Amino acid sequence: MLEPFIPFLTEEQKSFKERFSTESFIASHHLIVLQGEIGSGKSTLLHVCHQAATSCTKTLLMHRPLASKQAFIEALYAFTETPLDTTQDEIALLERLTRIENHHDFLIFIDACELMDYNQMKVIAWLHHHETFKFVLCMRSSEFEKKFYRDTLLLHPSFIFTCHPLHSTEVSDFIECVSRQEGTHSLPQPLSPRLLEAIMDYTKGNVKTLNTFIHTLFYCLNEHKRLNTPPQALSSMFLAKIALSLRLI
Repeated sequence: MLEPFIPFLTEEQKSFKERFSTESFIASHHLIVLQGEIGSGKSTLLHVCHQAATSCTKTLLMHRPLASKQAFIEALYAFTETPLDTTQDEIALLERLTRIENHHDFLIFIDACELMDYNQMKVIAWLHHHETFKFVLCMRSSEFEKKFYRDTLLLHPSFIFTCHPLHSTEVSDFIECVSRQEGTHSLPQPLSPRLLEAIMDYTKGNVKTLNTFIHTLFYCLNEHKRLNTPPQALSSMFLAKIALSLRLI
């Protein structure tokens, strides 16, 4: 029987999620940034934190930025269930958002913030400086300073959490987690040092690459099982080469 899906988090990410889940932490931070490079698990952490926050505050999750500043403002009005007066200019619309009752109880999560343009970041800056709403923003580390520390924005996050590539122990834990949830037990646990070294060599601890790589290995093992070739007869490097030859990573 397959286990219910539980996103994989490192111990450091679990610790942050536990802190984030407390009302006192959310109340004391108006601007939180989750940063990391592609495949570091920052989007997964954002979604887990969003699920944790829904029990204690009203939340909005944007999987990616909207197309324009106007669309962003309209989404905020819809989120707060505030009538939108299209005759007002943008400054008047933003000022009205700062006067919404209980606006401190609203928490907005935005993924892929590196895709936000300057005008959309200005909206966040305006609301941040007026302490209107709370934001949890997820973005690539390489884009963080470009987006935040411009003289015209002066955004200063109250908390920054950085997601890193997985180290070897975390890679082993990740594989065990995927194996349980997929109902696949073809890879022996614990992994042999040679197989773990091969996986680390090709994936560099990148979660996205690792996920594809492991599912490819499972596919190879299942095919060999179908052909009555016992998994233990296959070398770790041979499995790695098969996975790479499928060109799925």
